[in-house]
Amino acid sequence: MLEKIIEYTLKQKGMVIFLSLLIATIGLYSYWKLPIDAFPDVTNIQVEVVSHADGLSAIEIERNVTYPIEMAMRGLPGIEQMRSVTKFGLSIVTIVFKDDVDIYFARQLVFERLAEAREKVPKGLRSPWGLSARPWGRSINIPLKAICRMTHDRRFPT
Repeated sequence: MLEKIIEYTLKQKGMVIFLSLLIATIGLYSYWKLPIDAFPDVTNIQVEVVSHADGLSAIEIERNVTYPIEMAMRGLPGIEQMRSVTKFGLSIVTIVFKDDVDIYFARQLVFERLAEAREKVPKGLRSPWGLSARPWGRSINIPLKAICRMTHDRRFPT
């Protein structure tokens, strides 16, 4: 069988060259029409709430900032996972949505729920809440400032 194919291609050189050029032309046409992104976004649909609270320990931030935000985000439609990281002066809550949820709809839902969380954050930590996005991930940055100072390992309001 293989010998017959080789014999046919040697006899029909013009047809083989024509088919090769046709395949190459179709390949080049497909290459030019193929939408390619230089840096494709292959991440899942996620919204990140980043809160800064300088001068507070991780336990205080967990109790006063991270937990109220997590409780406010519970029950969002299309949520797949919620995780958080709390460090000294920083709280990051990441809400991961299912792939069929529109990113702008997810951000709108999170932003609406943040208004609920704002009421549960202590008054000394309130500040304007801004919305910003990064190209490699969606985020809502919330700067929180503590209105207190450290004196003899105790907190006194200023």
